[in-house]
Amino acid sequence: MDCAPKVGQLTAVVGTFPVALAWAGIIVGYGAYKLFQTNFSLSRSNRCRLQNVYYSANTLYINSKNESSDDERSKNGCSDNERSENGCSDNERSDDERSENGCSDNEGSENERSEDEESKEEESEEEESEEEESEEEESEEEEEEEKRKPLKLKQQDGDINSSEVAEFLDIGVVDTYSRIKRYHRDFSKGKDGDKGYVEADHIPPLDSFKKAMEQDGFSVLLFINPALYEMVTSLKVDPRGEHLITAQVSTHHHRDALSTGNSRVAKECRLLLSRRIARGDAKTMLKQAFMIAHPYVSQQIRADAGIGNRPPRRSTFMSRIRTMNLYRRAFISIIDEFYRRGIITHNERCDLIDYVNNDMYLDRDSELYQELVEIVRRYGKRF
Repeated sequence: MDCAPKVGQLTAVVGTFPVALAWAGIIVGYGAYKLFQTNFSLSRSNRCRLQNVYYSANTLYINSKNESSDDERSKNGCSDNERSENGCSDNERSDDERSENGCSDNEGSENERSEDEESKEEESEEEESEEEESEEEESEEEEEEEKRKPLKLKQQDGDINSSEVAEFLDIGVVDTYSRIKRYHRDFSKGKDGDKGYVEADHIPPLDSFKKAMEQDGFSVLLFINPALYEMVTSLKVDPRGEHLITAQVSTHHHRDALSTGNSRVAKECRLLLSRRIARGDAKTMLKQAFMIAHPYVSQQIRADAGIGNRPPRRSTFMSRIRTMNLYRRAFISIIDEFYRRGIITHNERCDLIDYVNNDMYLDRDSELYQELVEIVRRYGKRF
């Protein structure tokens, strides 16, 4: 039995298998390329990758076809020279087809280099971002450390000057006692707040208003100065003087004032003012109230009385000039508030403002000043 025809048929079938496989690769690659080209906005590098898949499959098909053609030519007596005469080689066709589709091997390598550069740029940006985050964290830590630093230490280290201290602590601001505590103490809030640097000083003193109600003939004040009478009697429902006028001052300045404390001198000075309040003499009362509230006037009166002064325990430092300016501003605000409430007249207001602007409470020859010197000399203890 002759098996040659069957063997030839089997060889022909097996020979067509690579061709079918190549065609399948071309169809799959081309379909994928069209799908991504239609549904997605591809970058040039991705398009070239898909096209390279298609070209690879196409090349496989051509090589398989060439092998098949070589077999047929070997059977039919066709040599490579004949193919050369036809003027087109497989490599030329492959290159032309790739050129027609707009992507060469150089372009593919350029895209790869471009991707490398992009990845390097991304890495560089990430490093810069990490450095910026690290710097921000360090800055936040420094700010947090600055917040925890006490105000006194800040001033000692030169981080803040006396002008900034006064502004930070709202020194010299005038308002009611309740509003001072509520709206002018933000710096003292919280665990790390700056506490103990300021106090609210009632000017005139709270005790002077309370003692005024105990003076003989106080009821007559209702007819002499109704607004002042109303201010004094408001303590019946407001014993802490939450709605009386106060000035925010440095703690060591407040403690240095003649009006502060439980000493016999402080009590006698406050009692002097209570008698003037009961008589309705608001202008004179305010002049002496400014004297005994001012730290430098108080020190001068003690020195003139011959009892001396204790060295103050300062929590912050402010120059004498700045302190004088702050008290001058506070006193004028108090004068305006008394005028607004109808306790003093327009002329009295002008006289008091002139008294403050010219620092007349430091005048040793004035009768009001000497009256206070006598009280301190009589009741004061020598230091």
